[in-house]
Amino acid sequence: MIARKETTTIPMKQDREEHFEERIGQKQKPDTGQFRLQVDRQTKRSYATYDAAVRDGTAIKSSYPLLQVAVYDRLASAETMIELPKSVNEGNVPIDVEVGGQALPALSR
Repeated sequence: MIARKETTTIPMKQDREEHFEERIGQKQKPDTGQFRLQVDRQTKRSYATYDAAVRDGTAIKSSYPLLQVAVYDRLASAETMIELPKSVNEGNVPIDVEVGGQALPALSR
C-alpha cells in the first residue's frame, strides 16, 4: 500500500477591515434626487428637479400612451400623474385612413 503524502494547509489572510458597499438590487444607483419617475408604479430614475422628471415622463407617455406615468415627490409624499393633452382626434371626430394607396371612408373613434 502506498503511503499518503502529508497535506499542507495554506492559511488565509484575516483582513476583517474590508469595506463592503451596501448592495442595492440589480446594480442600481441609490436614489439621490427628490423626484422619482415612475412607469406603471415602478421607479425608473430619480431627478433633482421636478421639471426634468416631467420632461422625461412626458417623452415616455407620448411614445407609449397606454402606460401610467407619474412623478413622485419624496419629501412631500405626493404623486403627480402625467397626462397627454387631449388630441384633436378624441371623441367622434372623423379620421381619414389610407391603406395601400386607397382612401377608406372616414372612420370615427
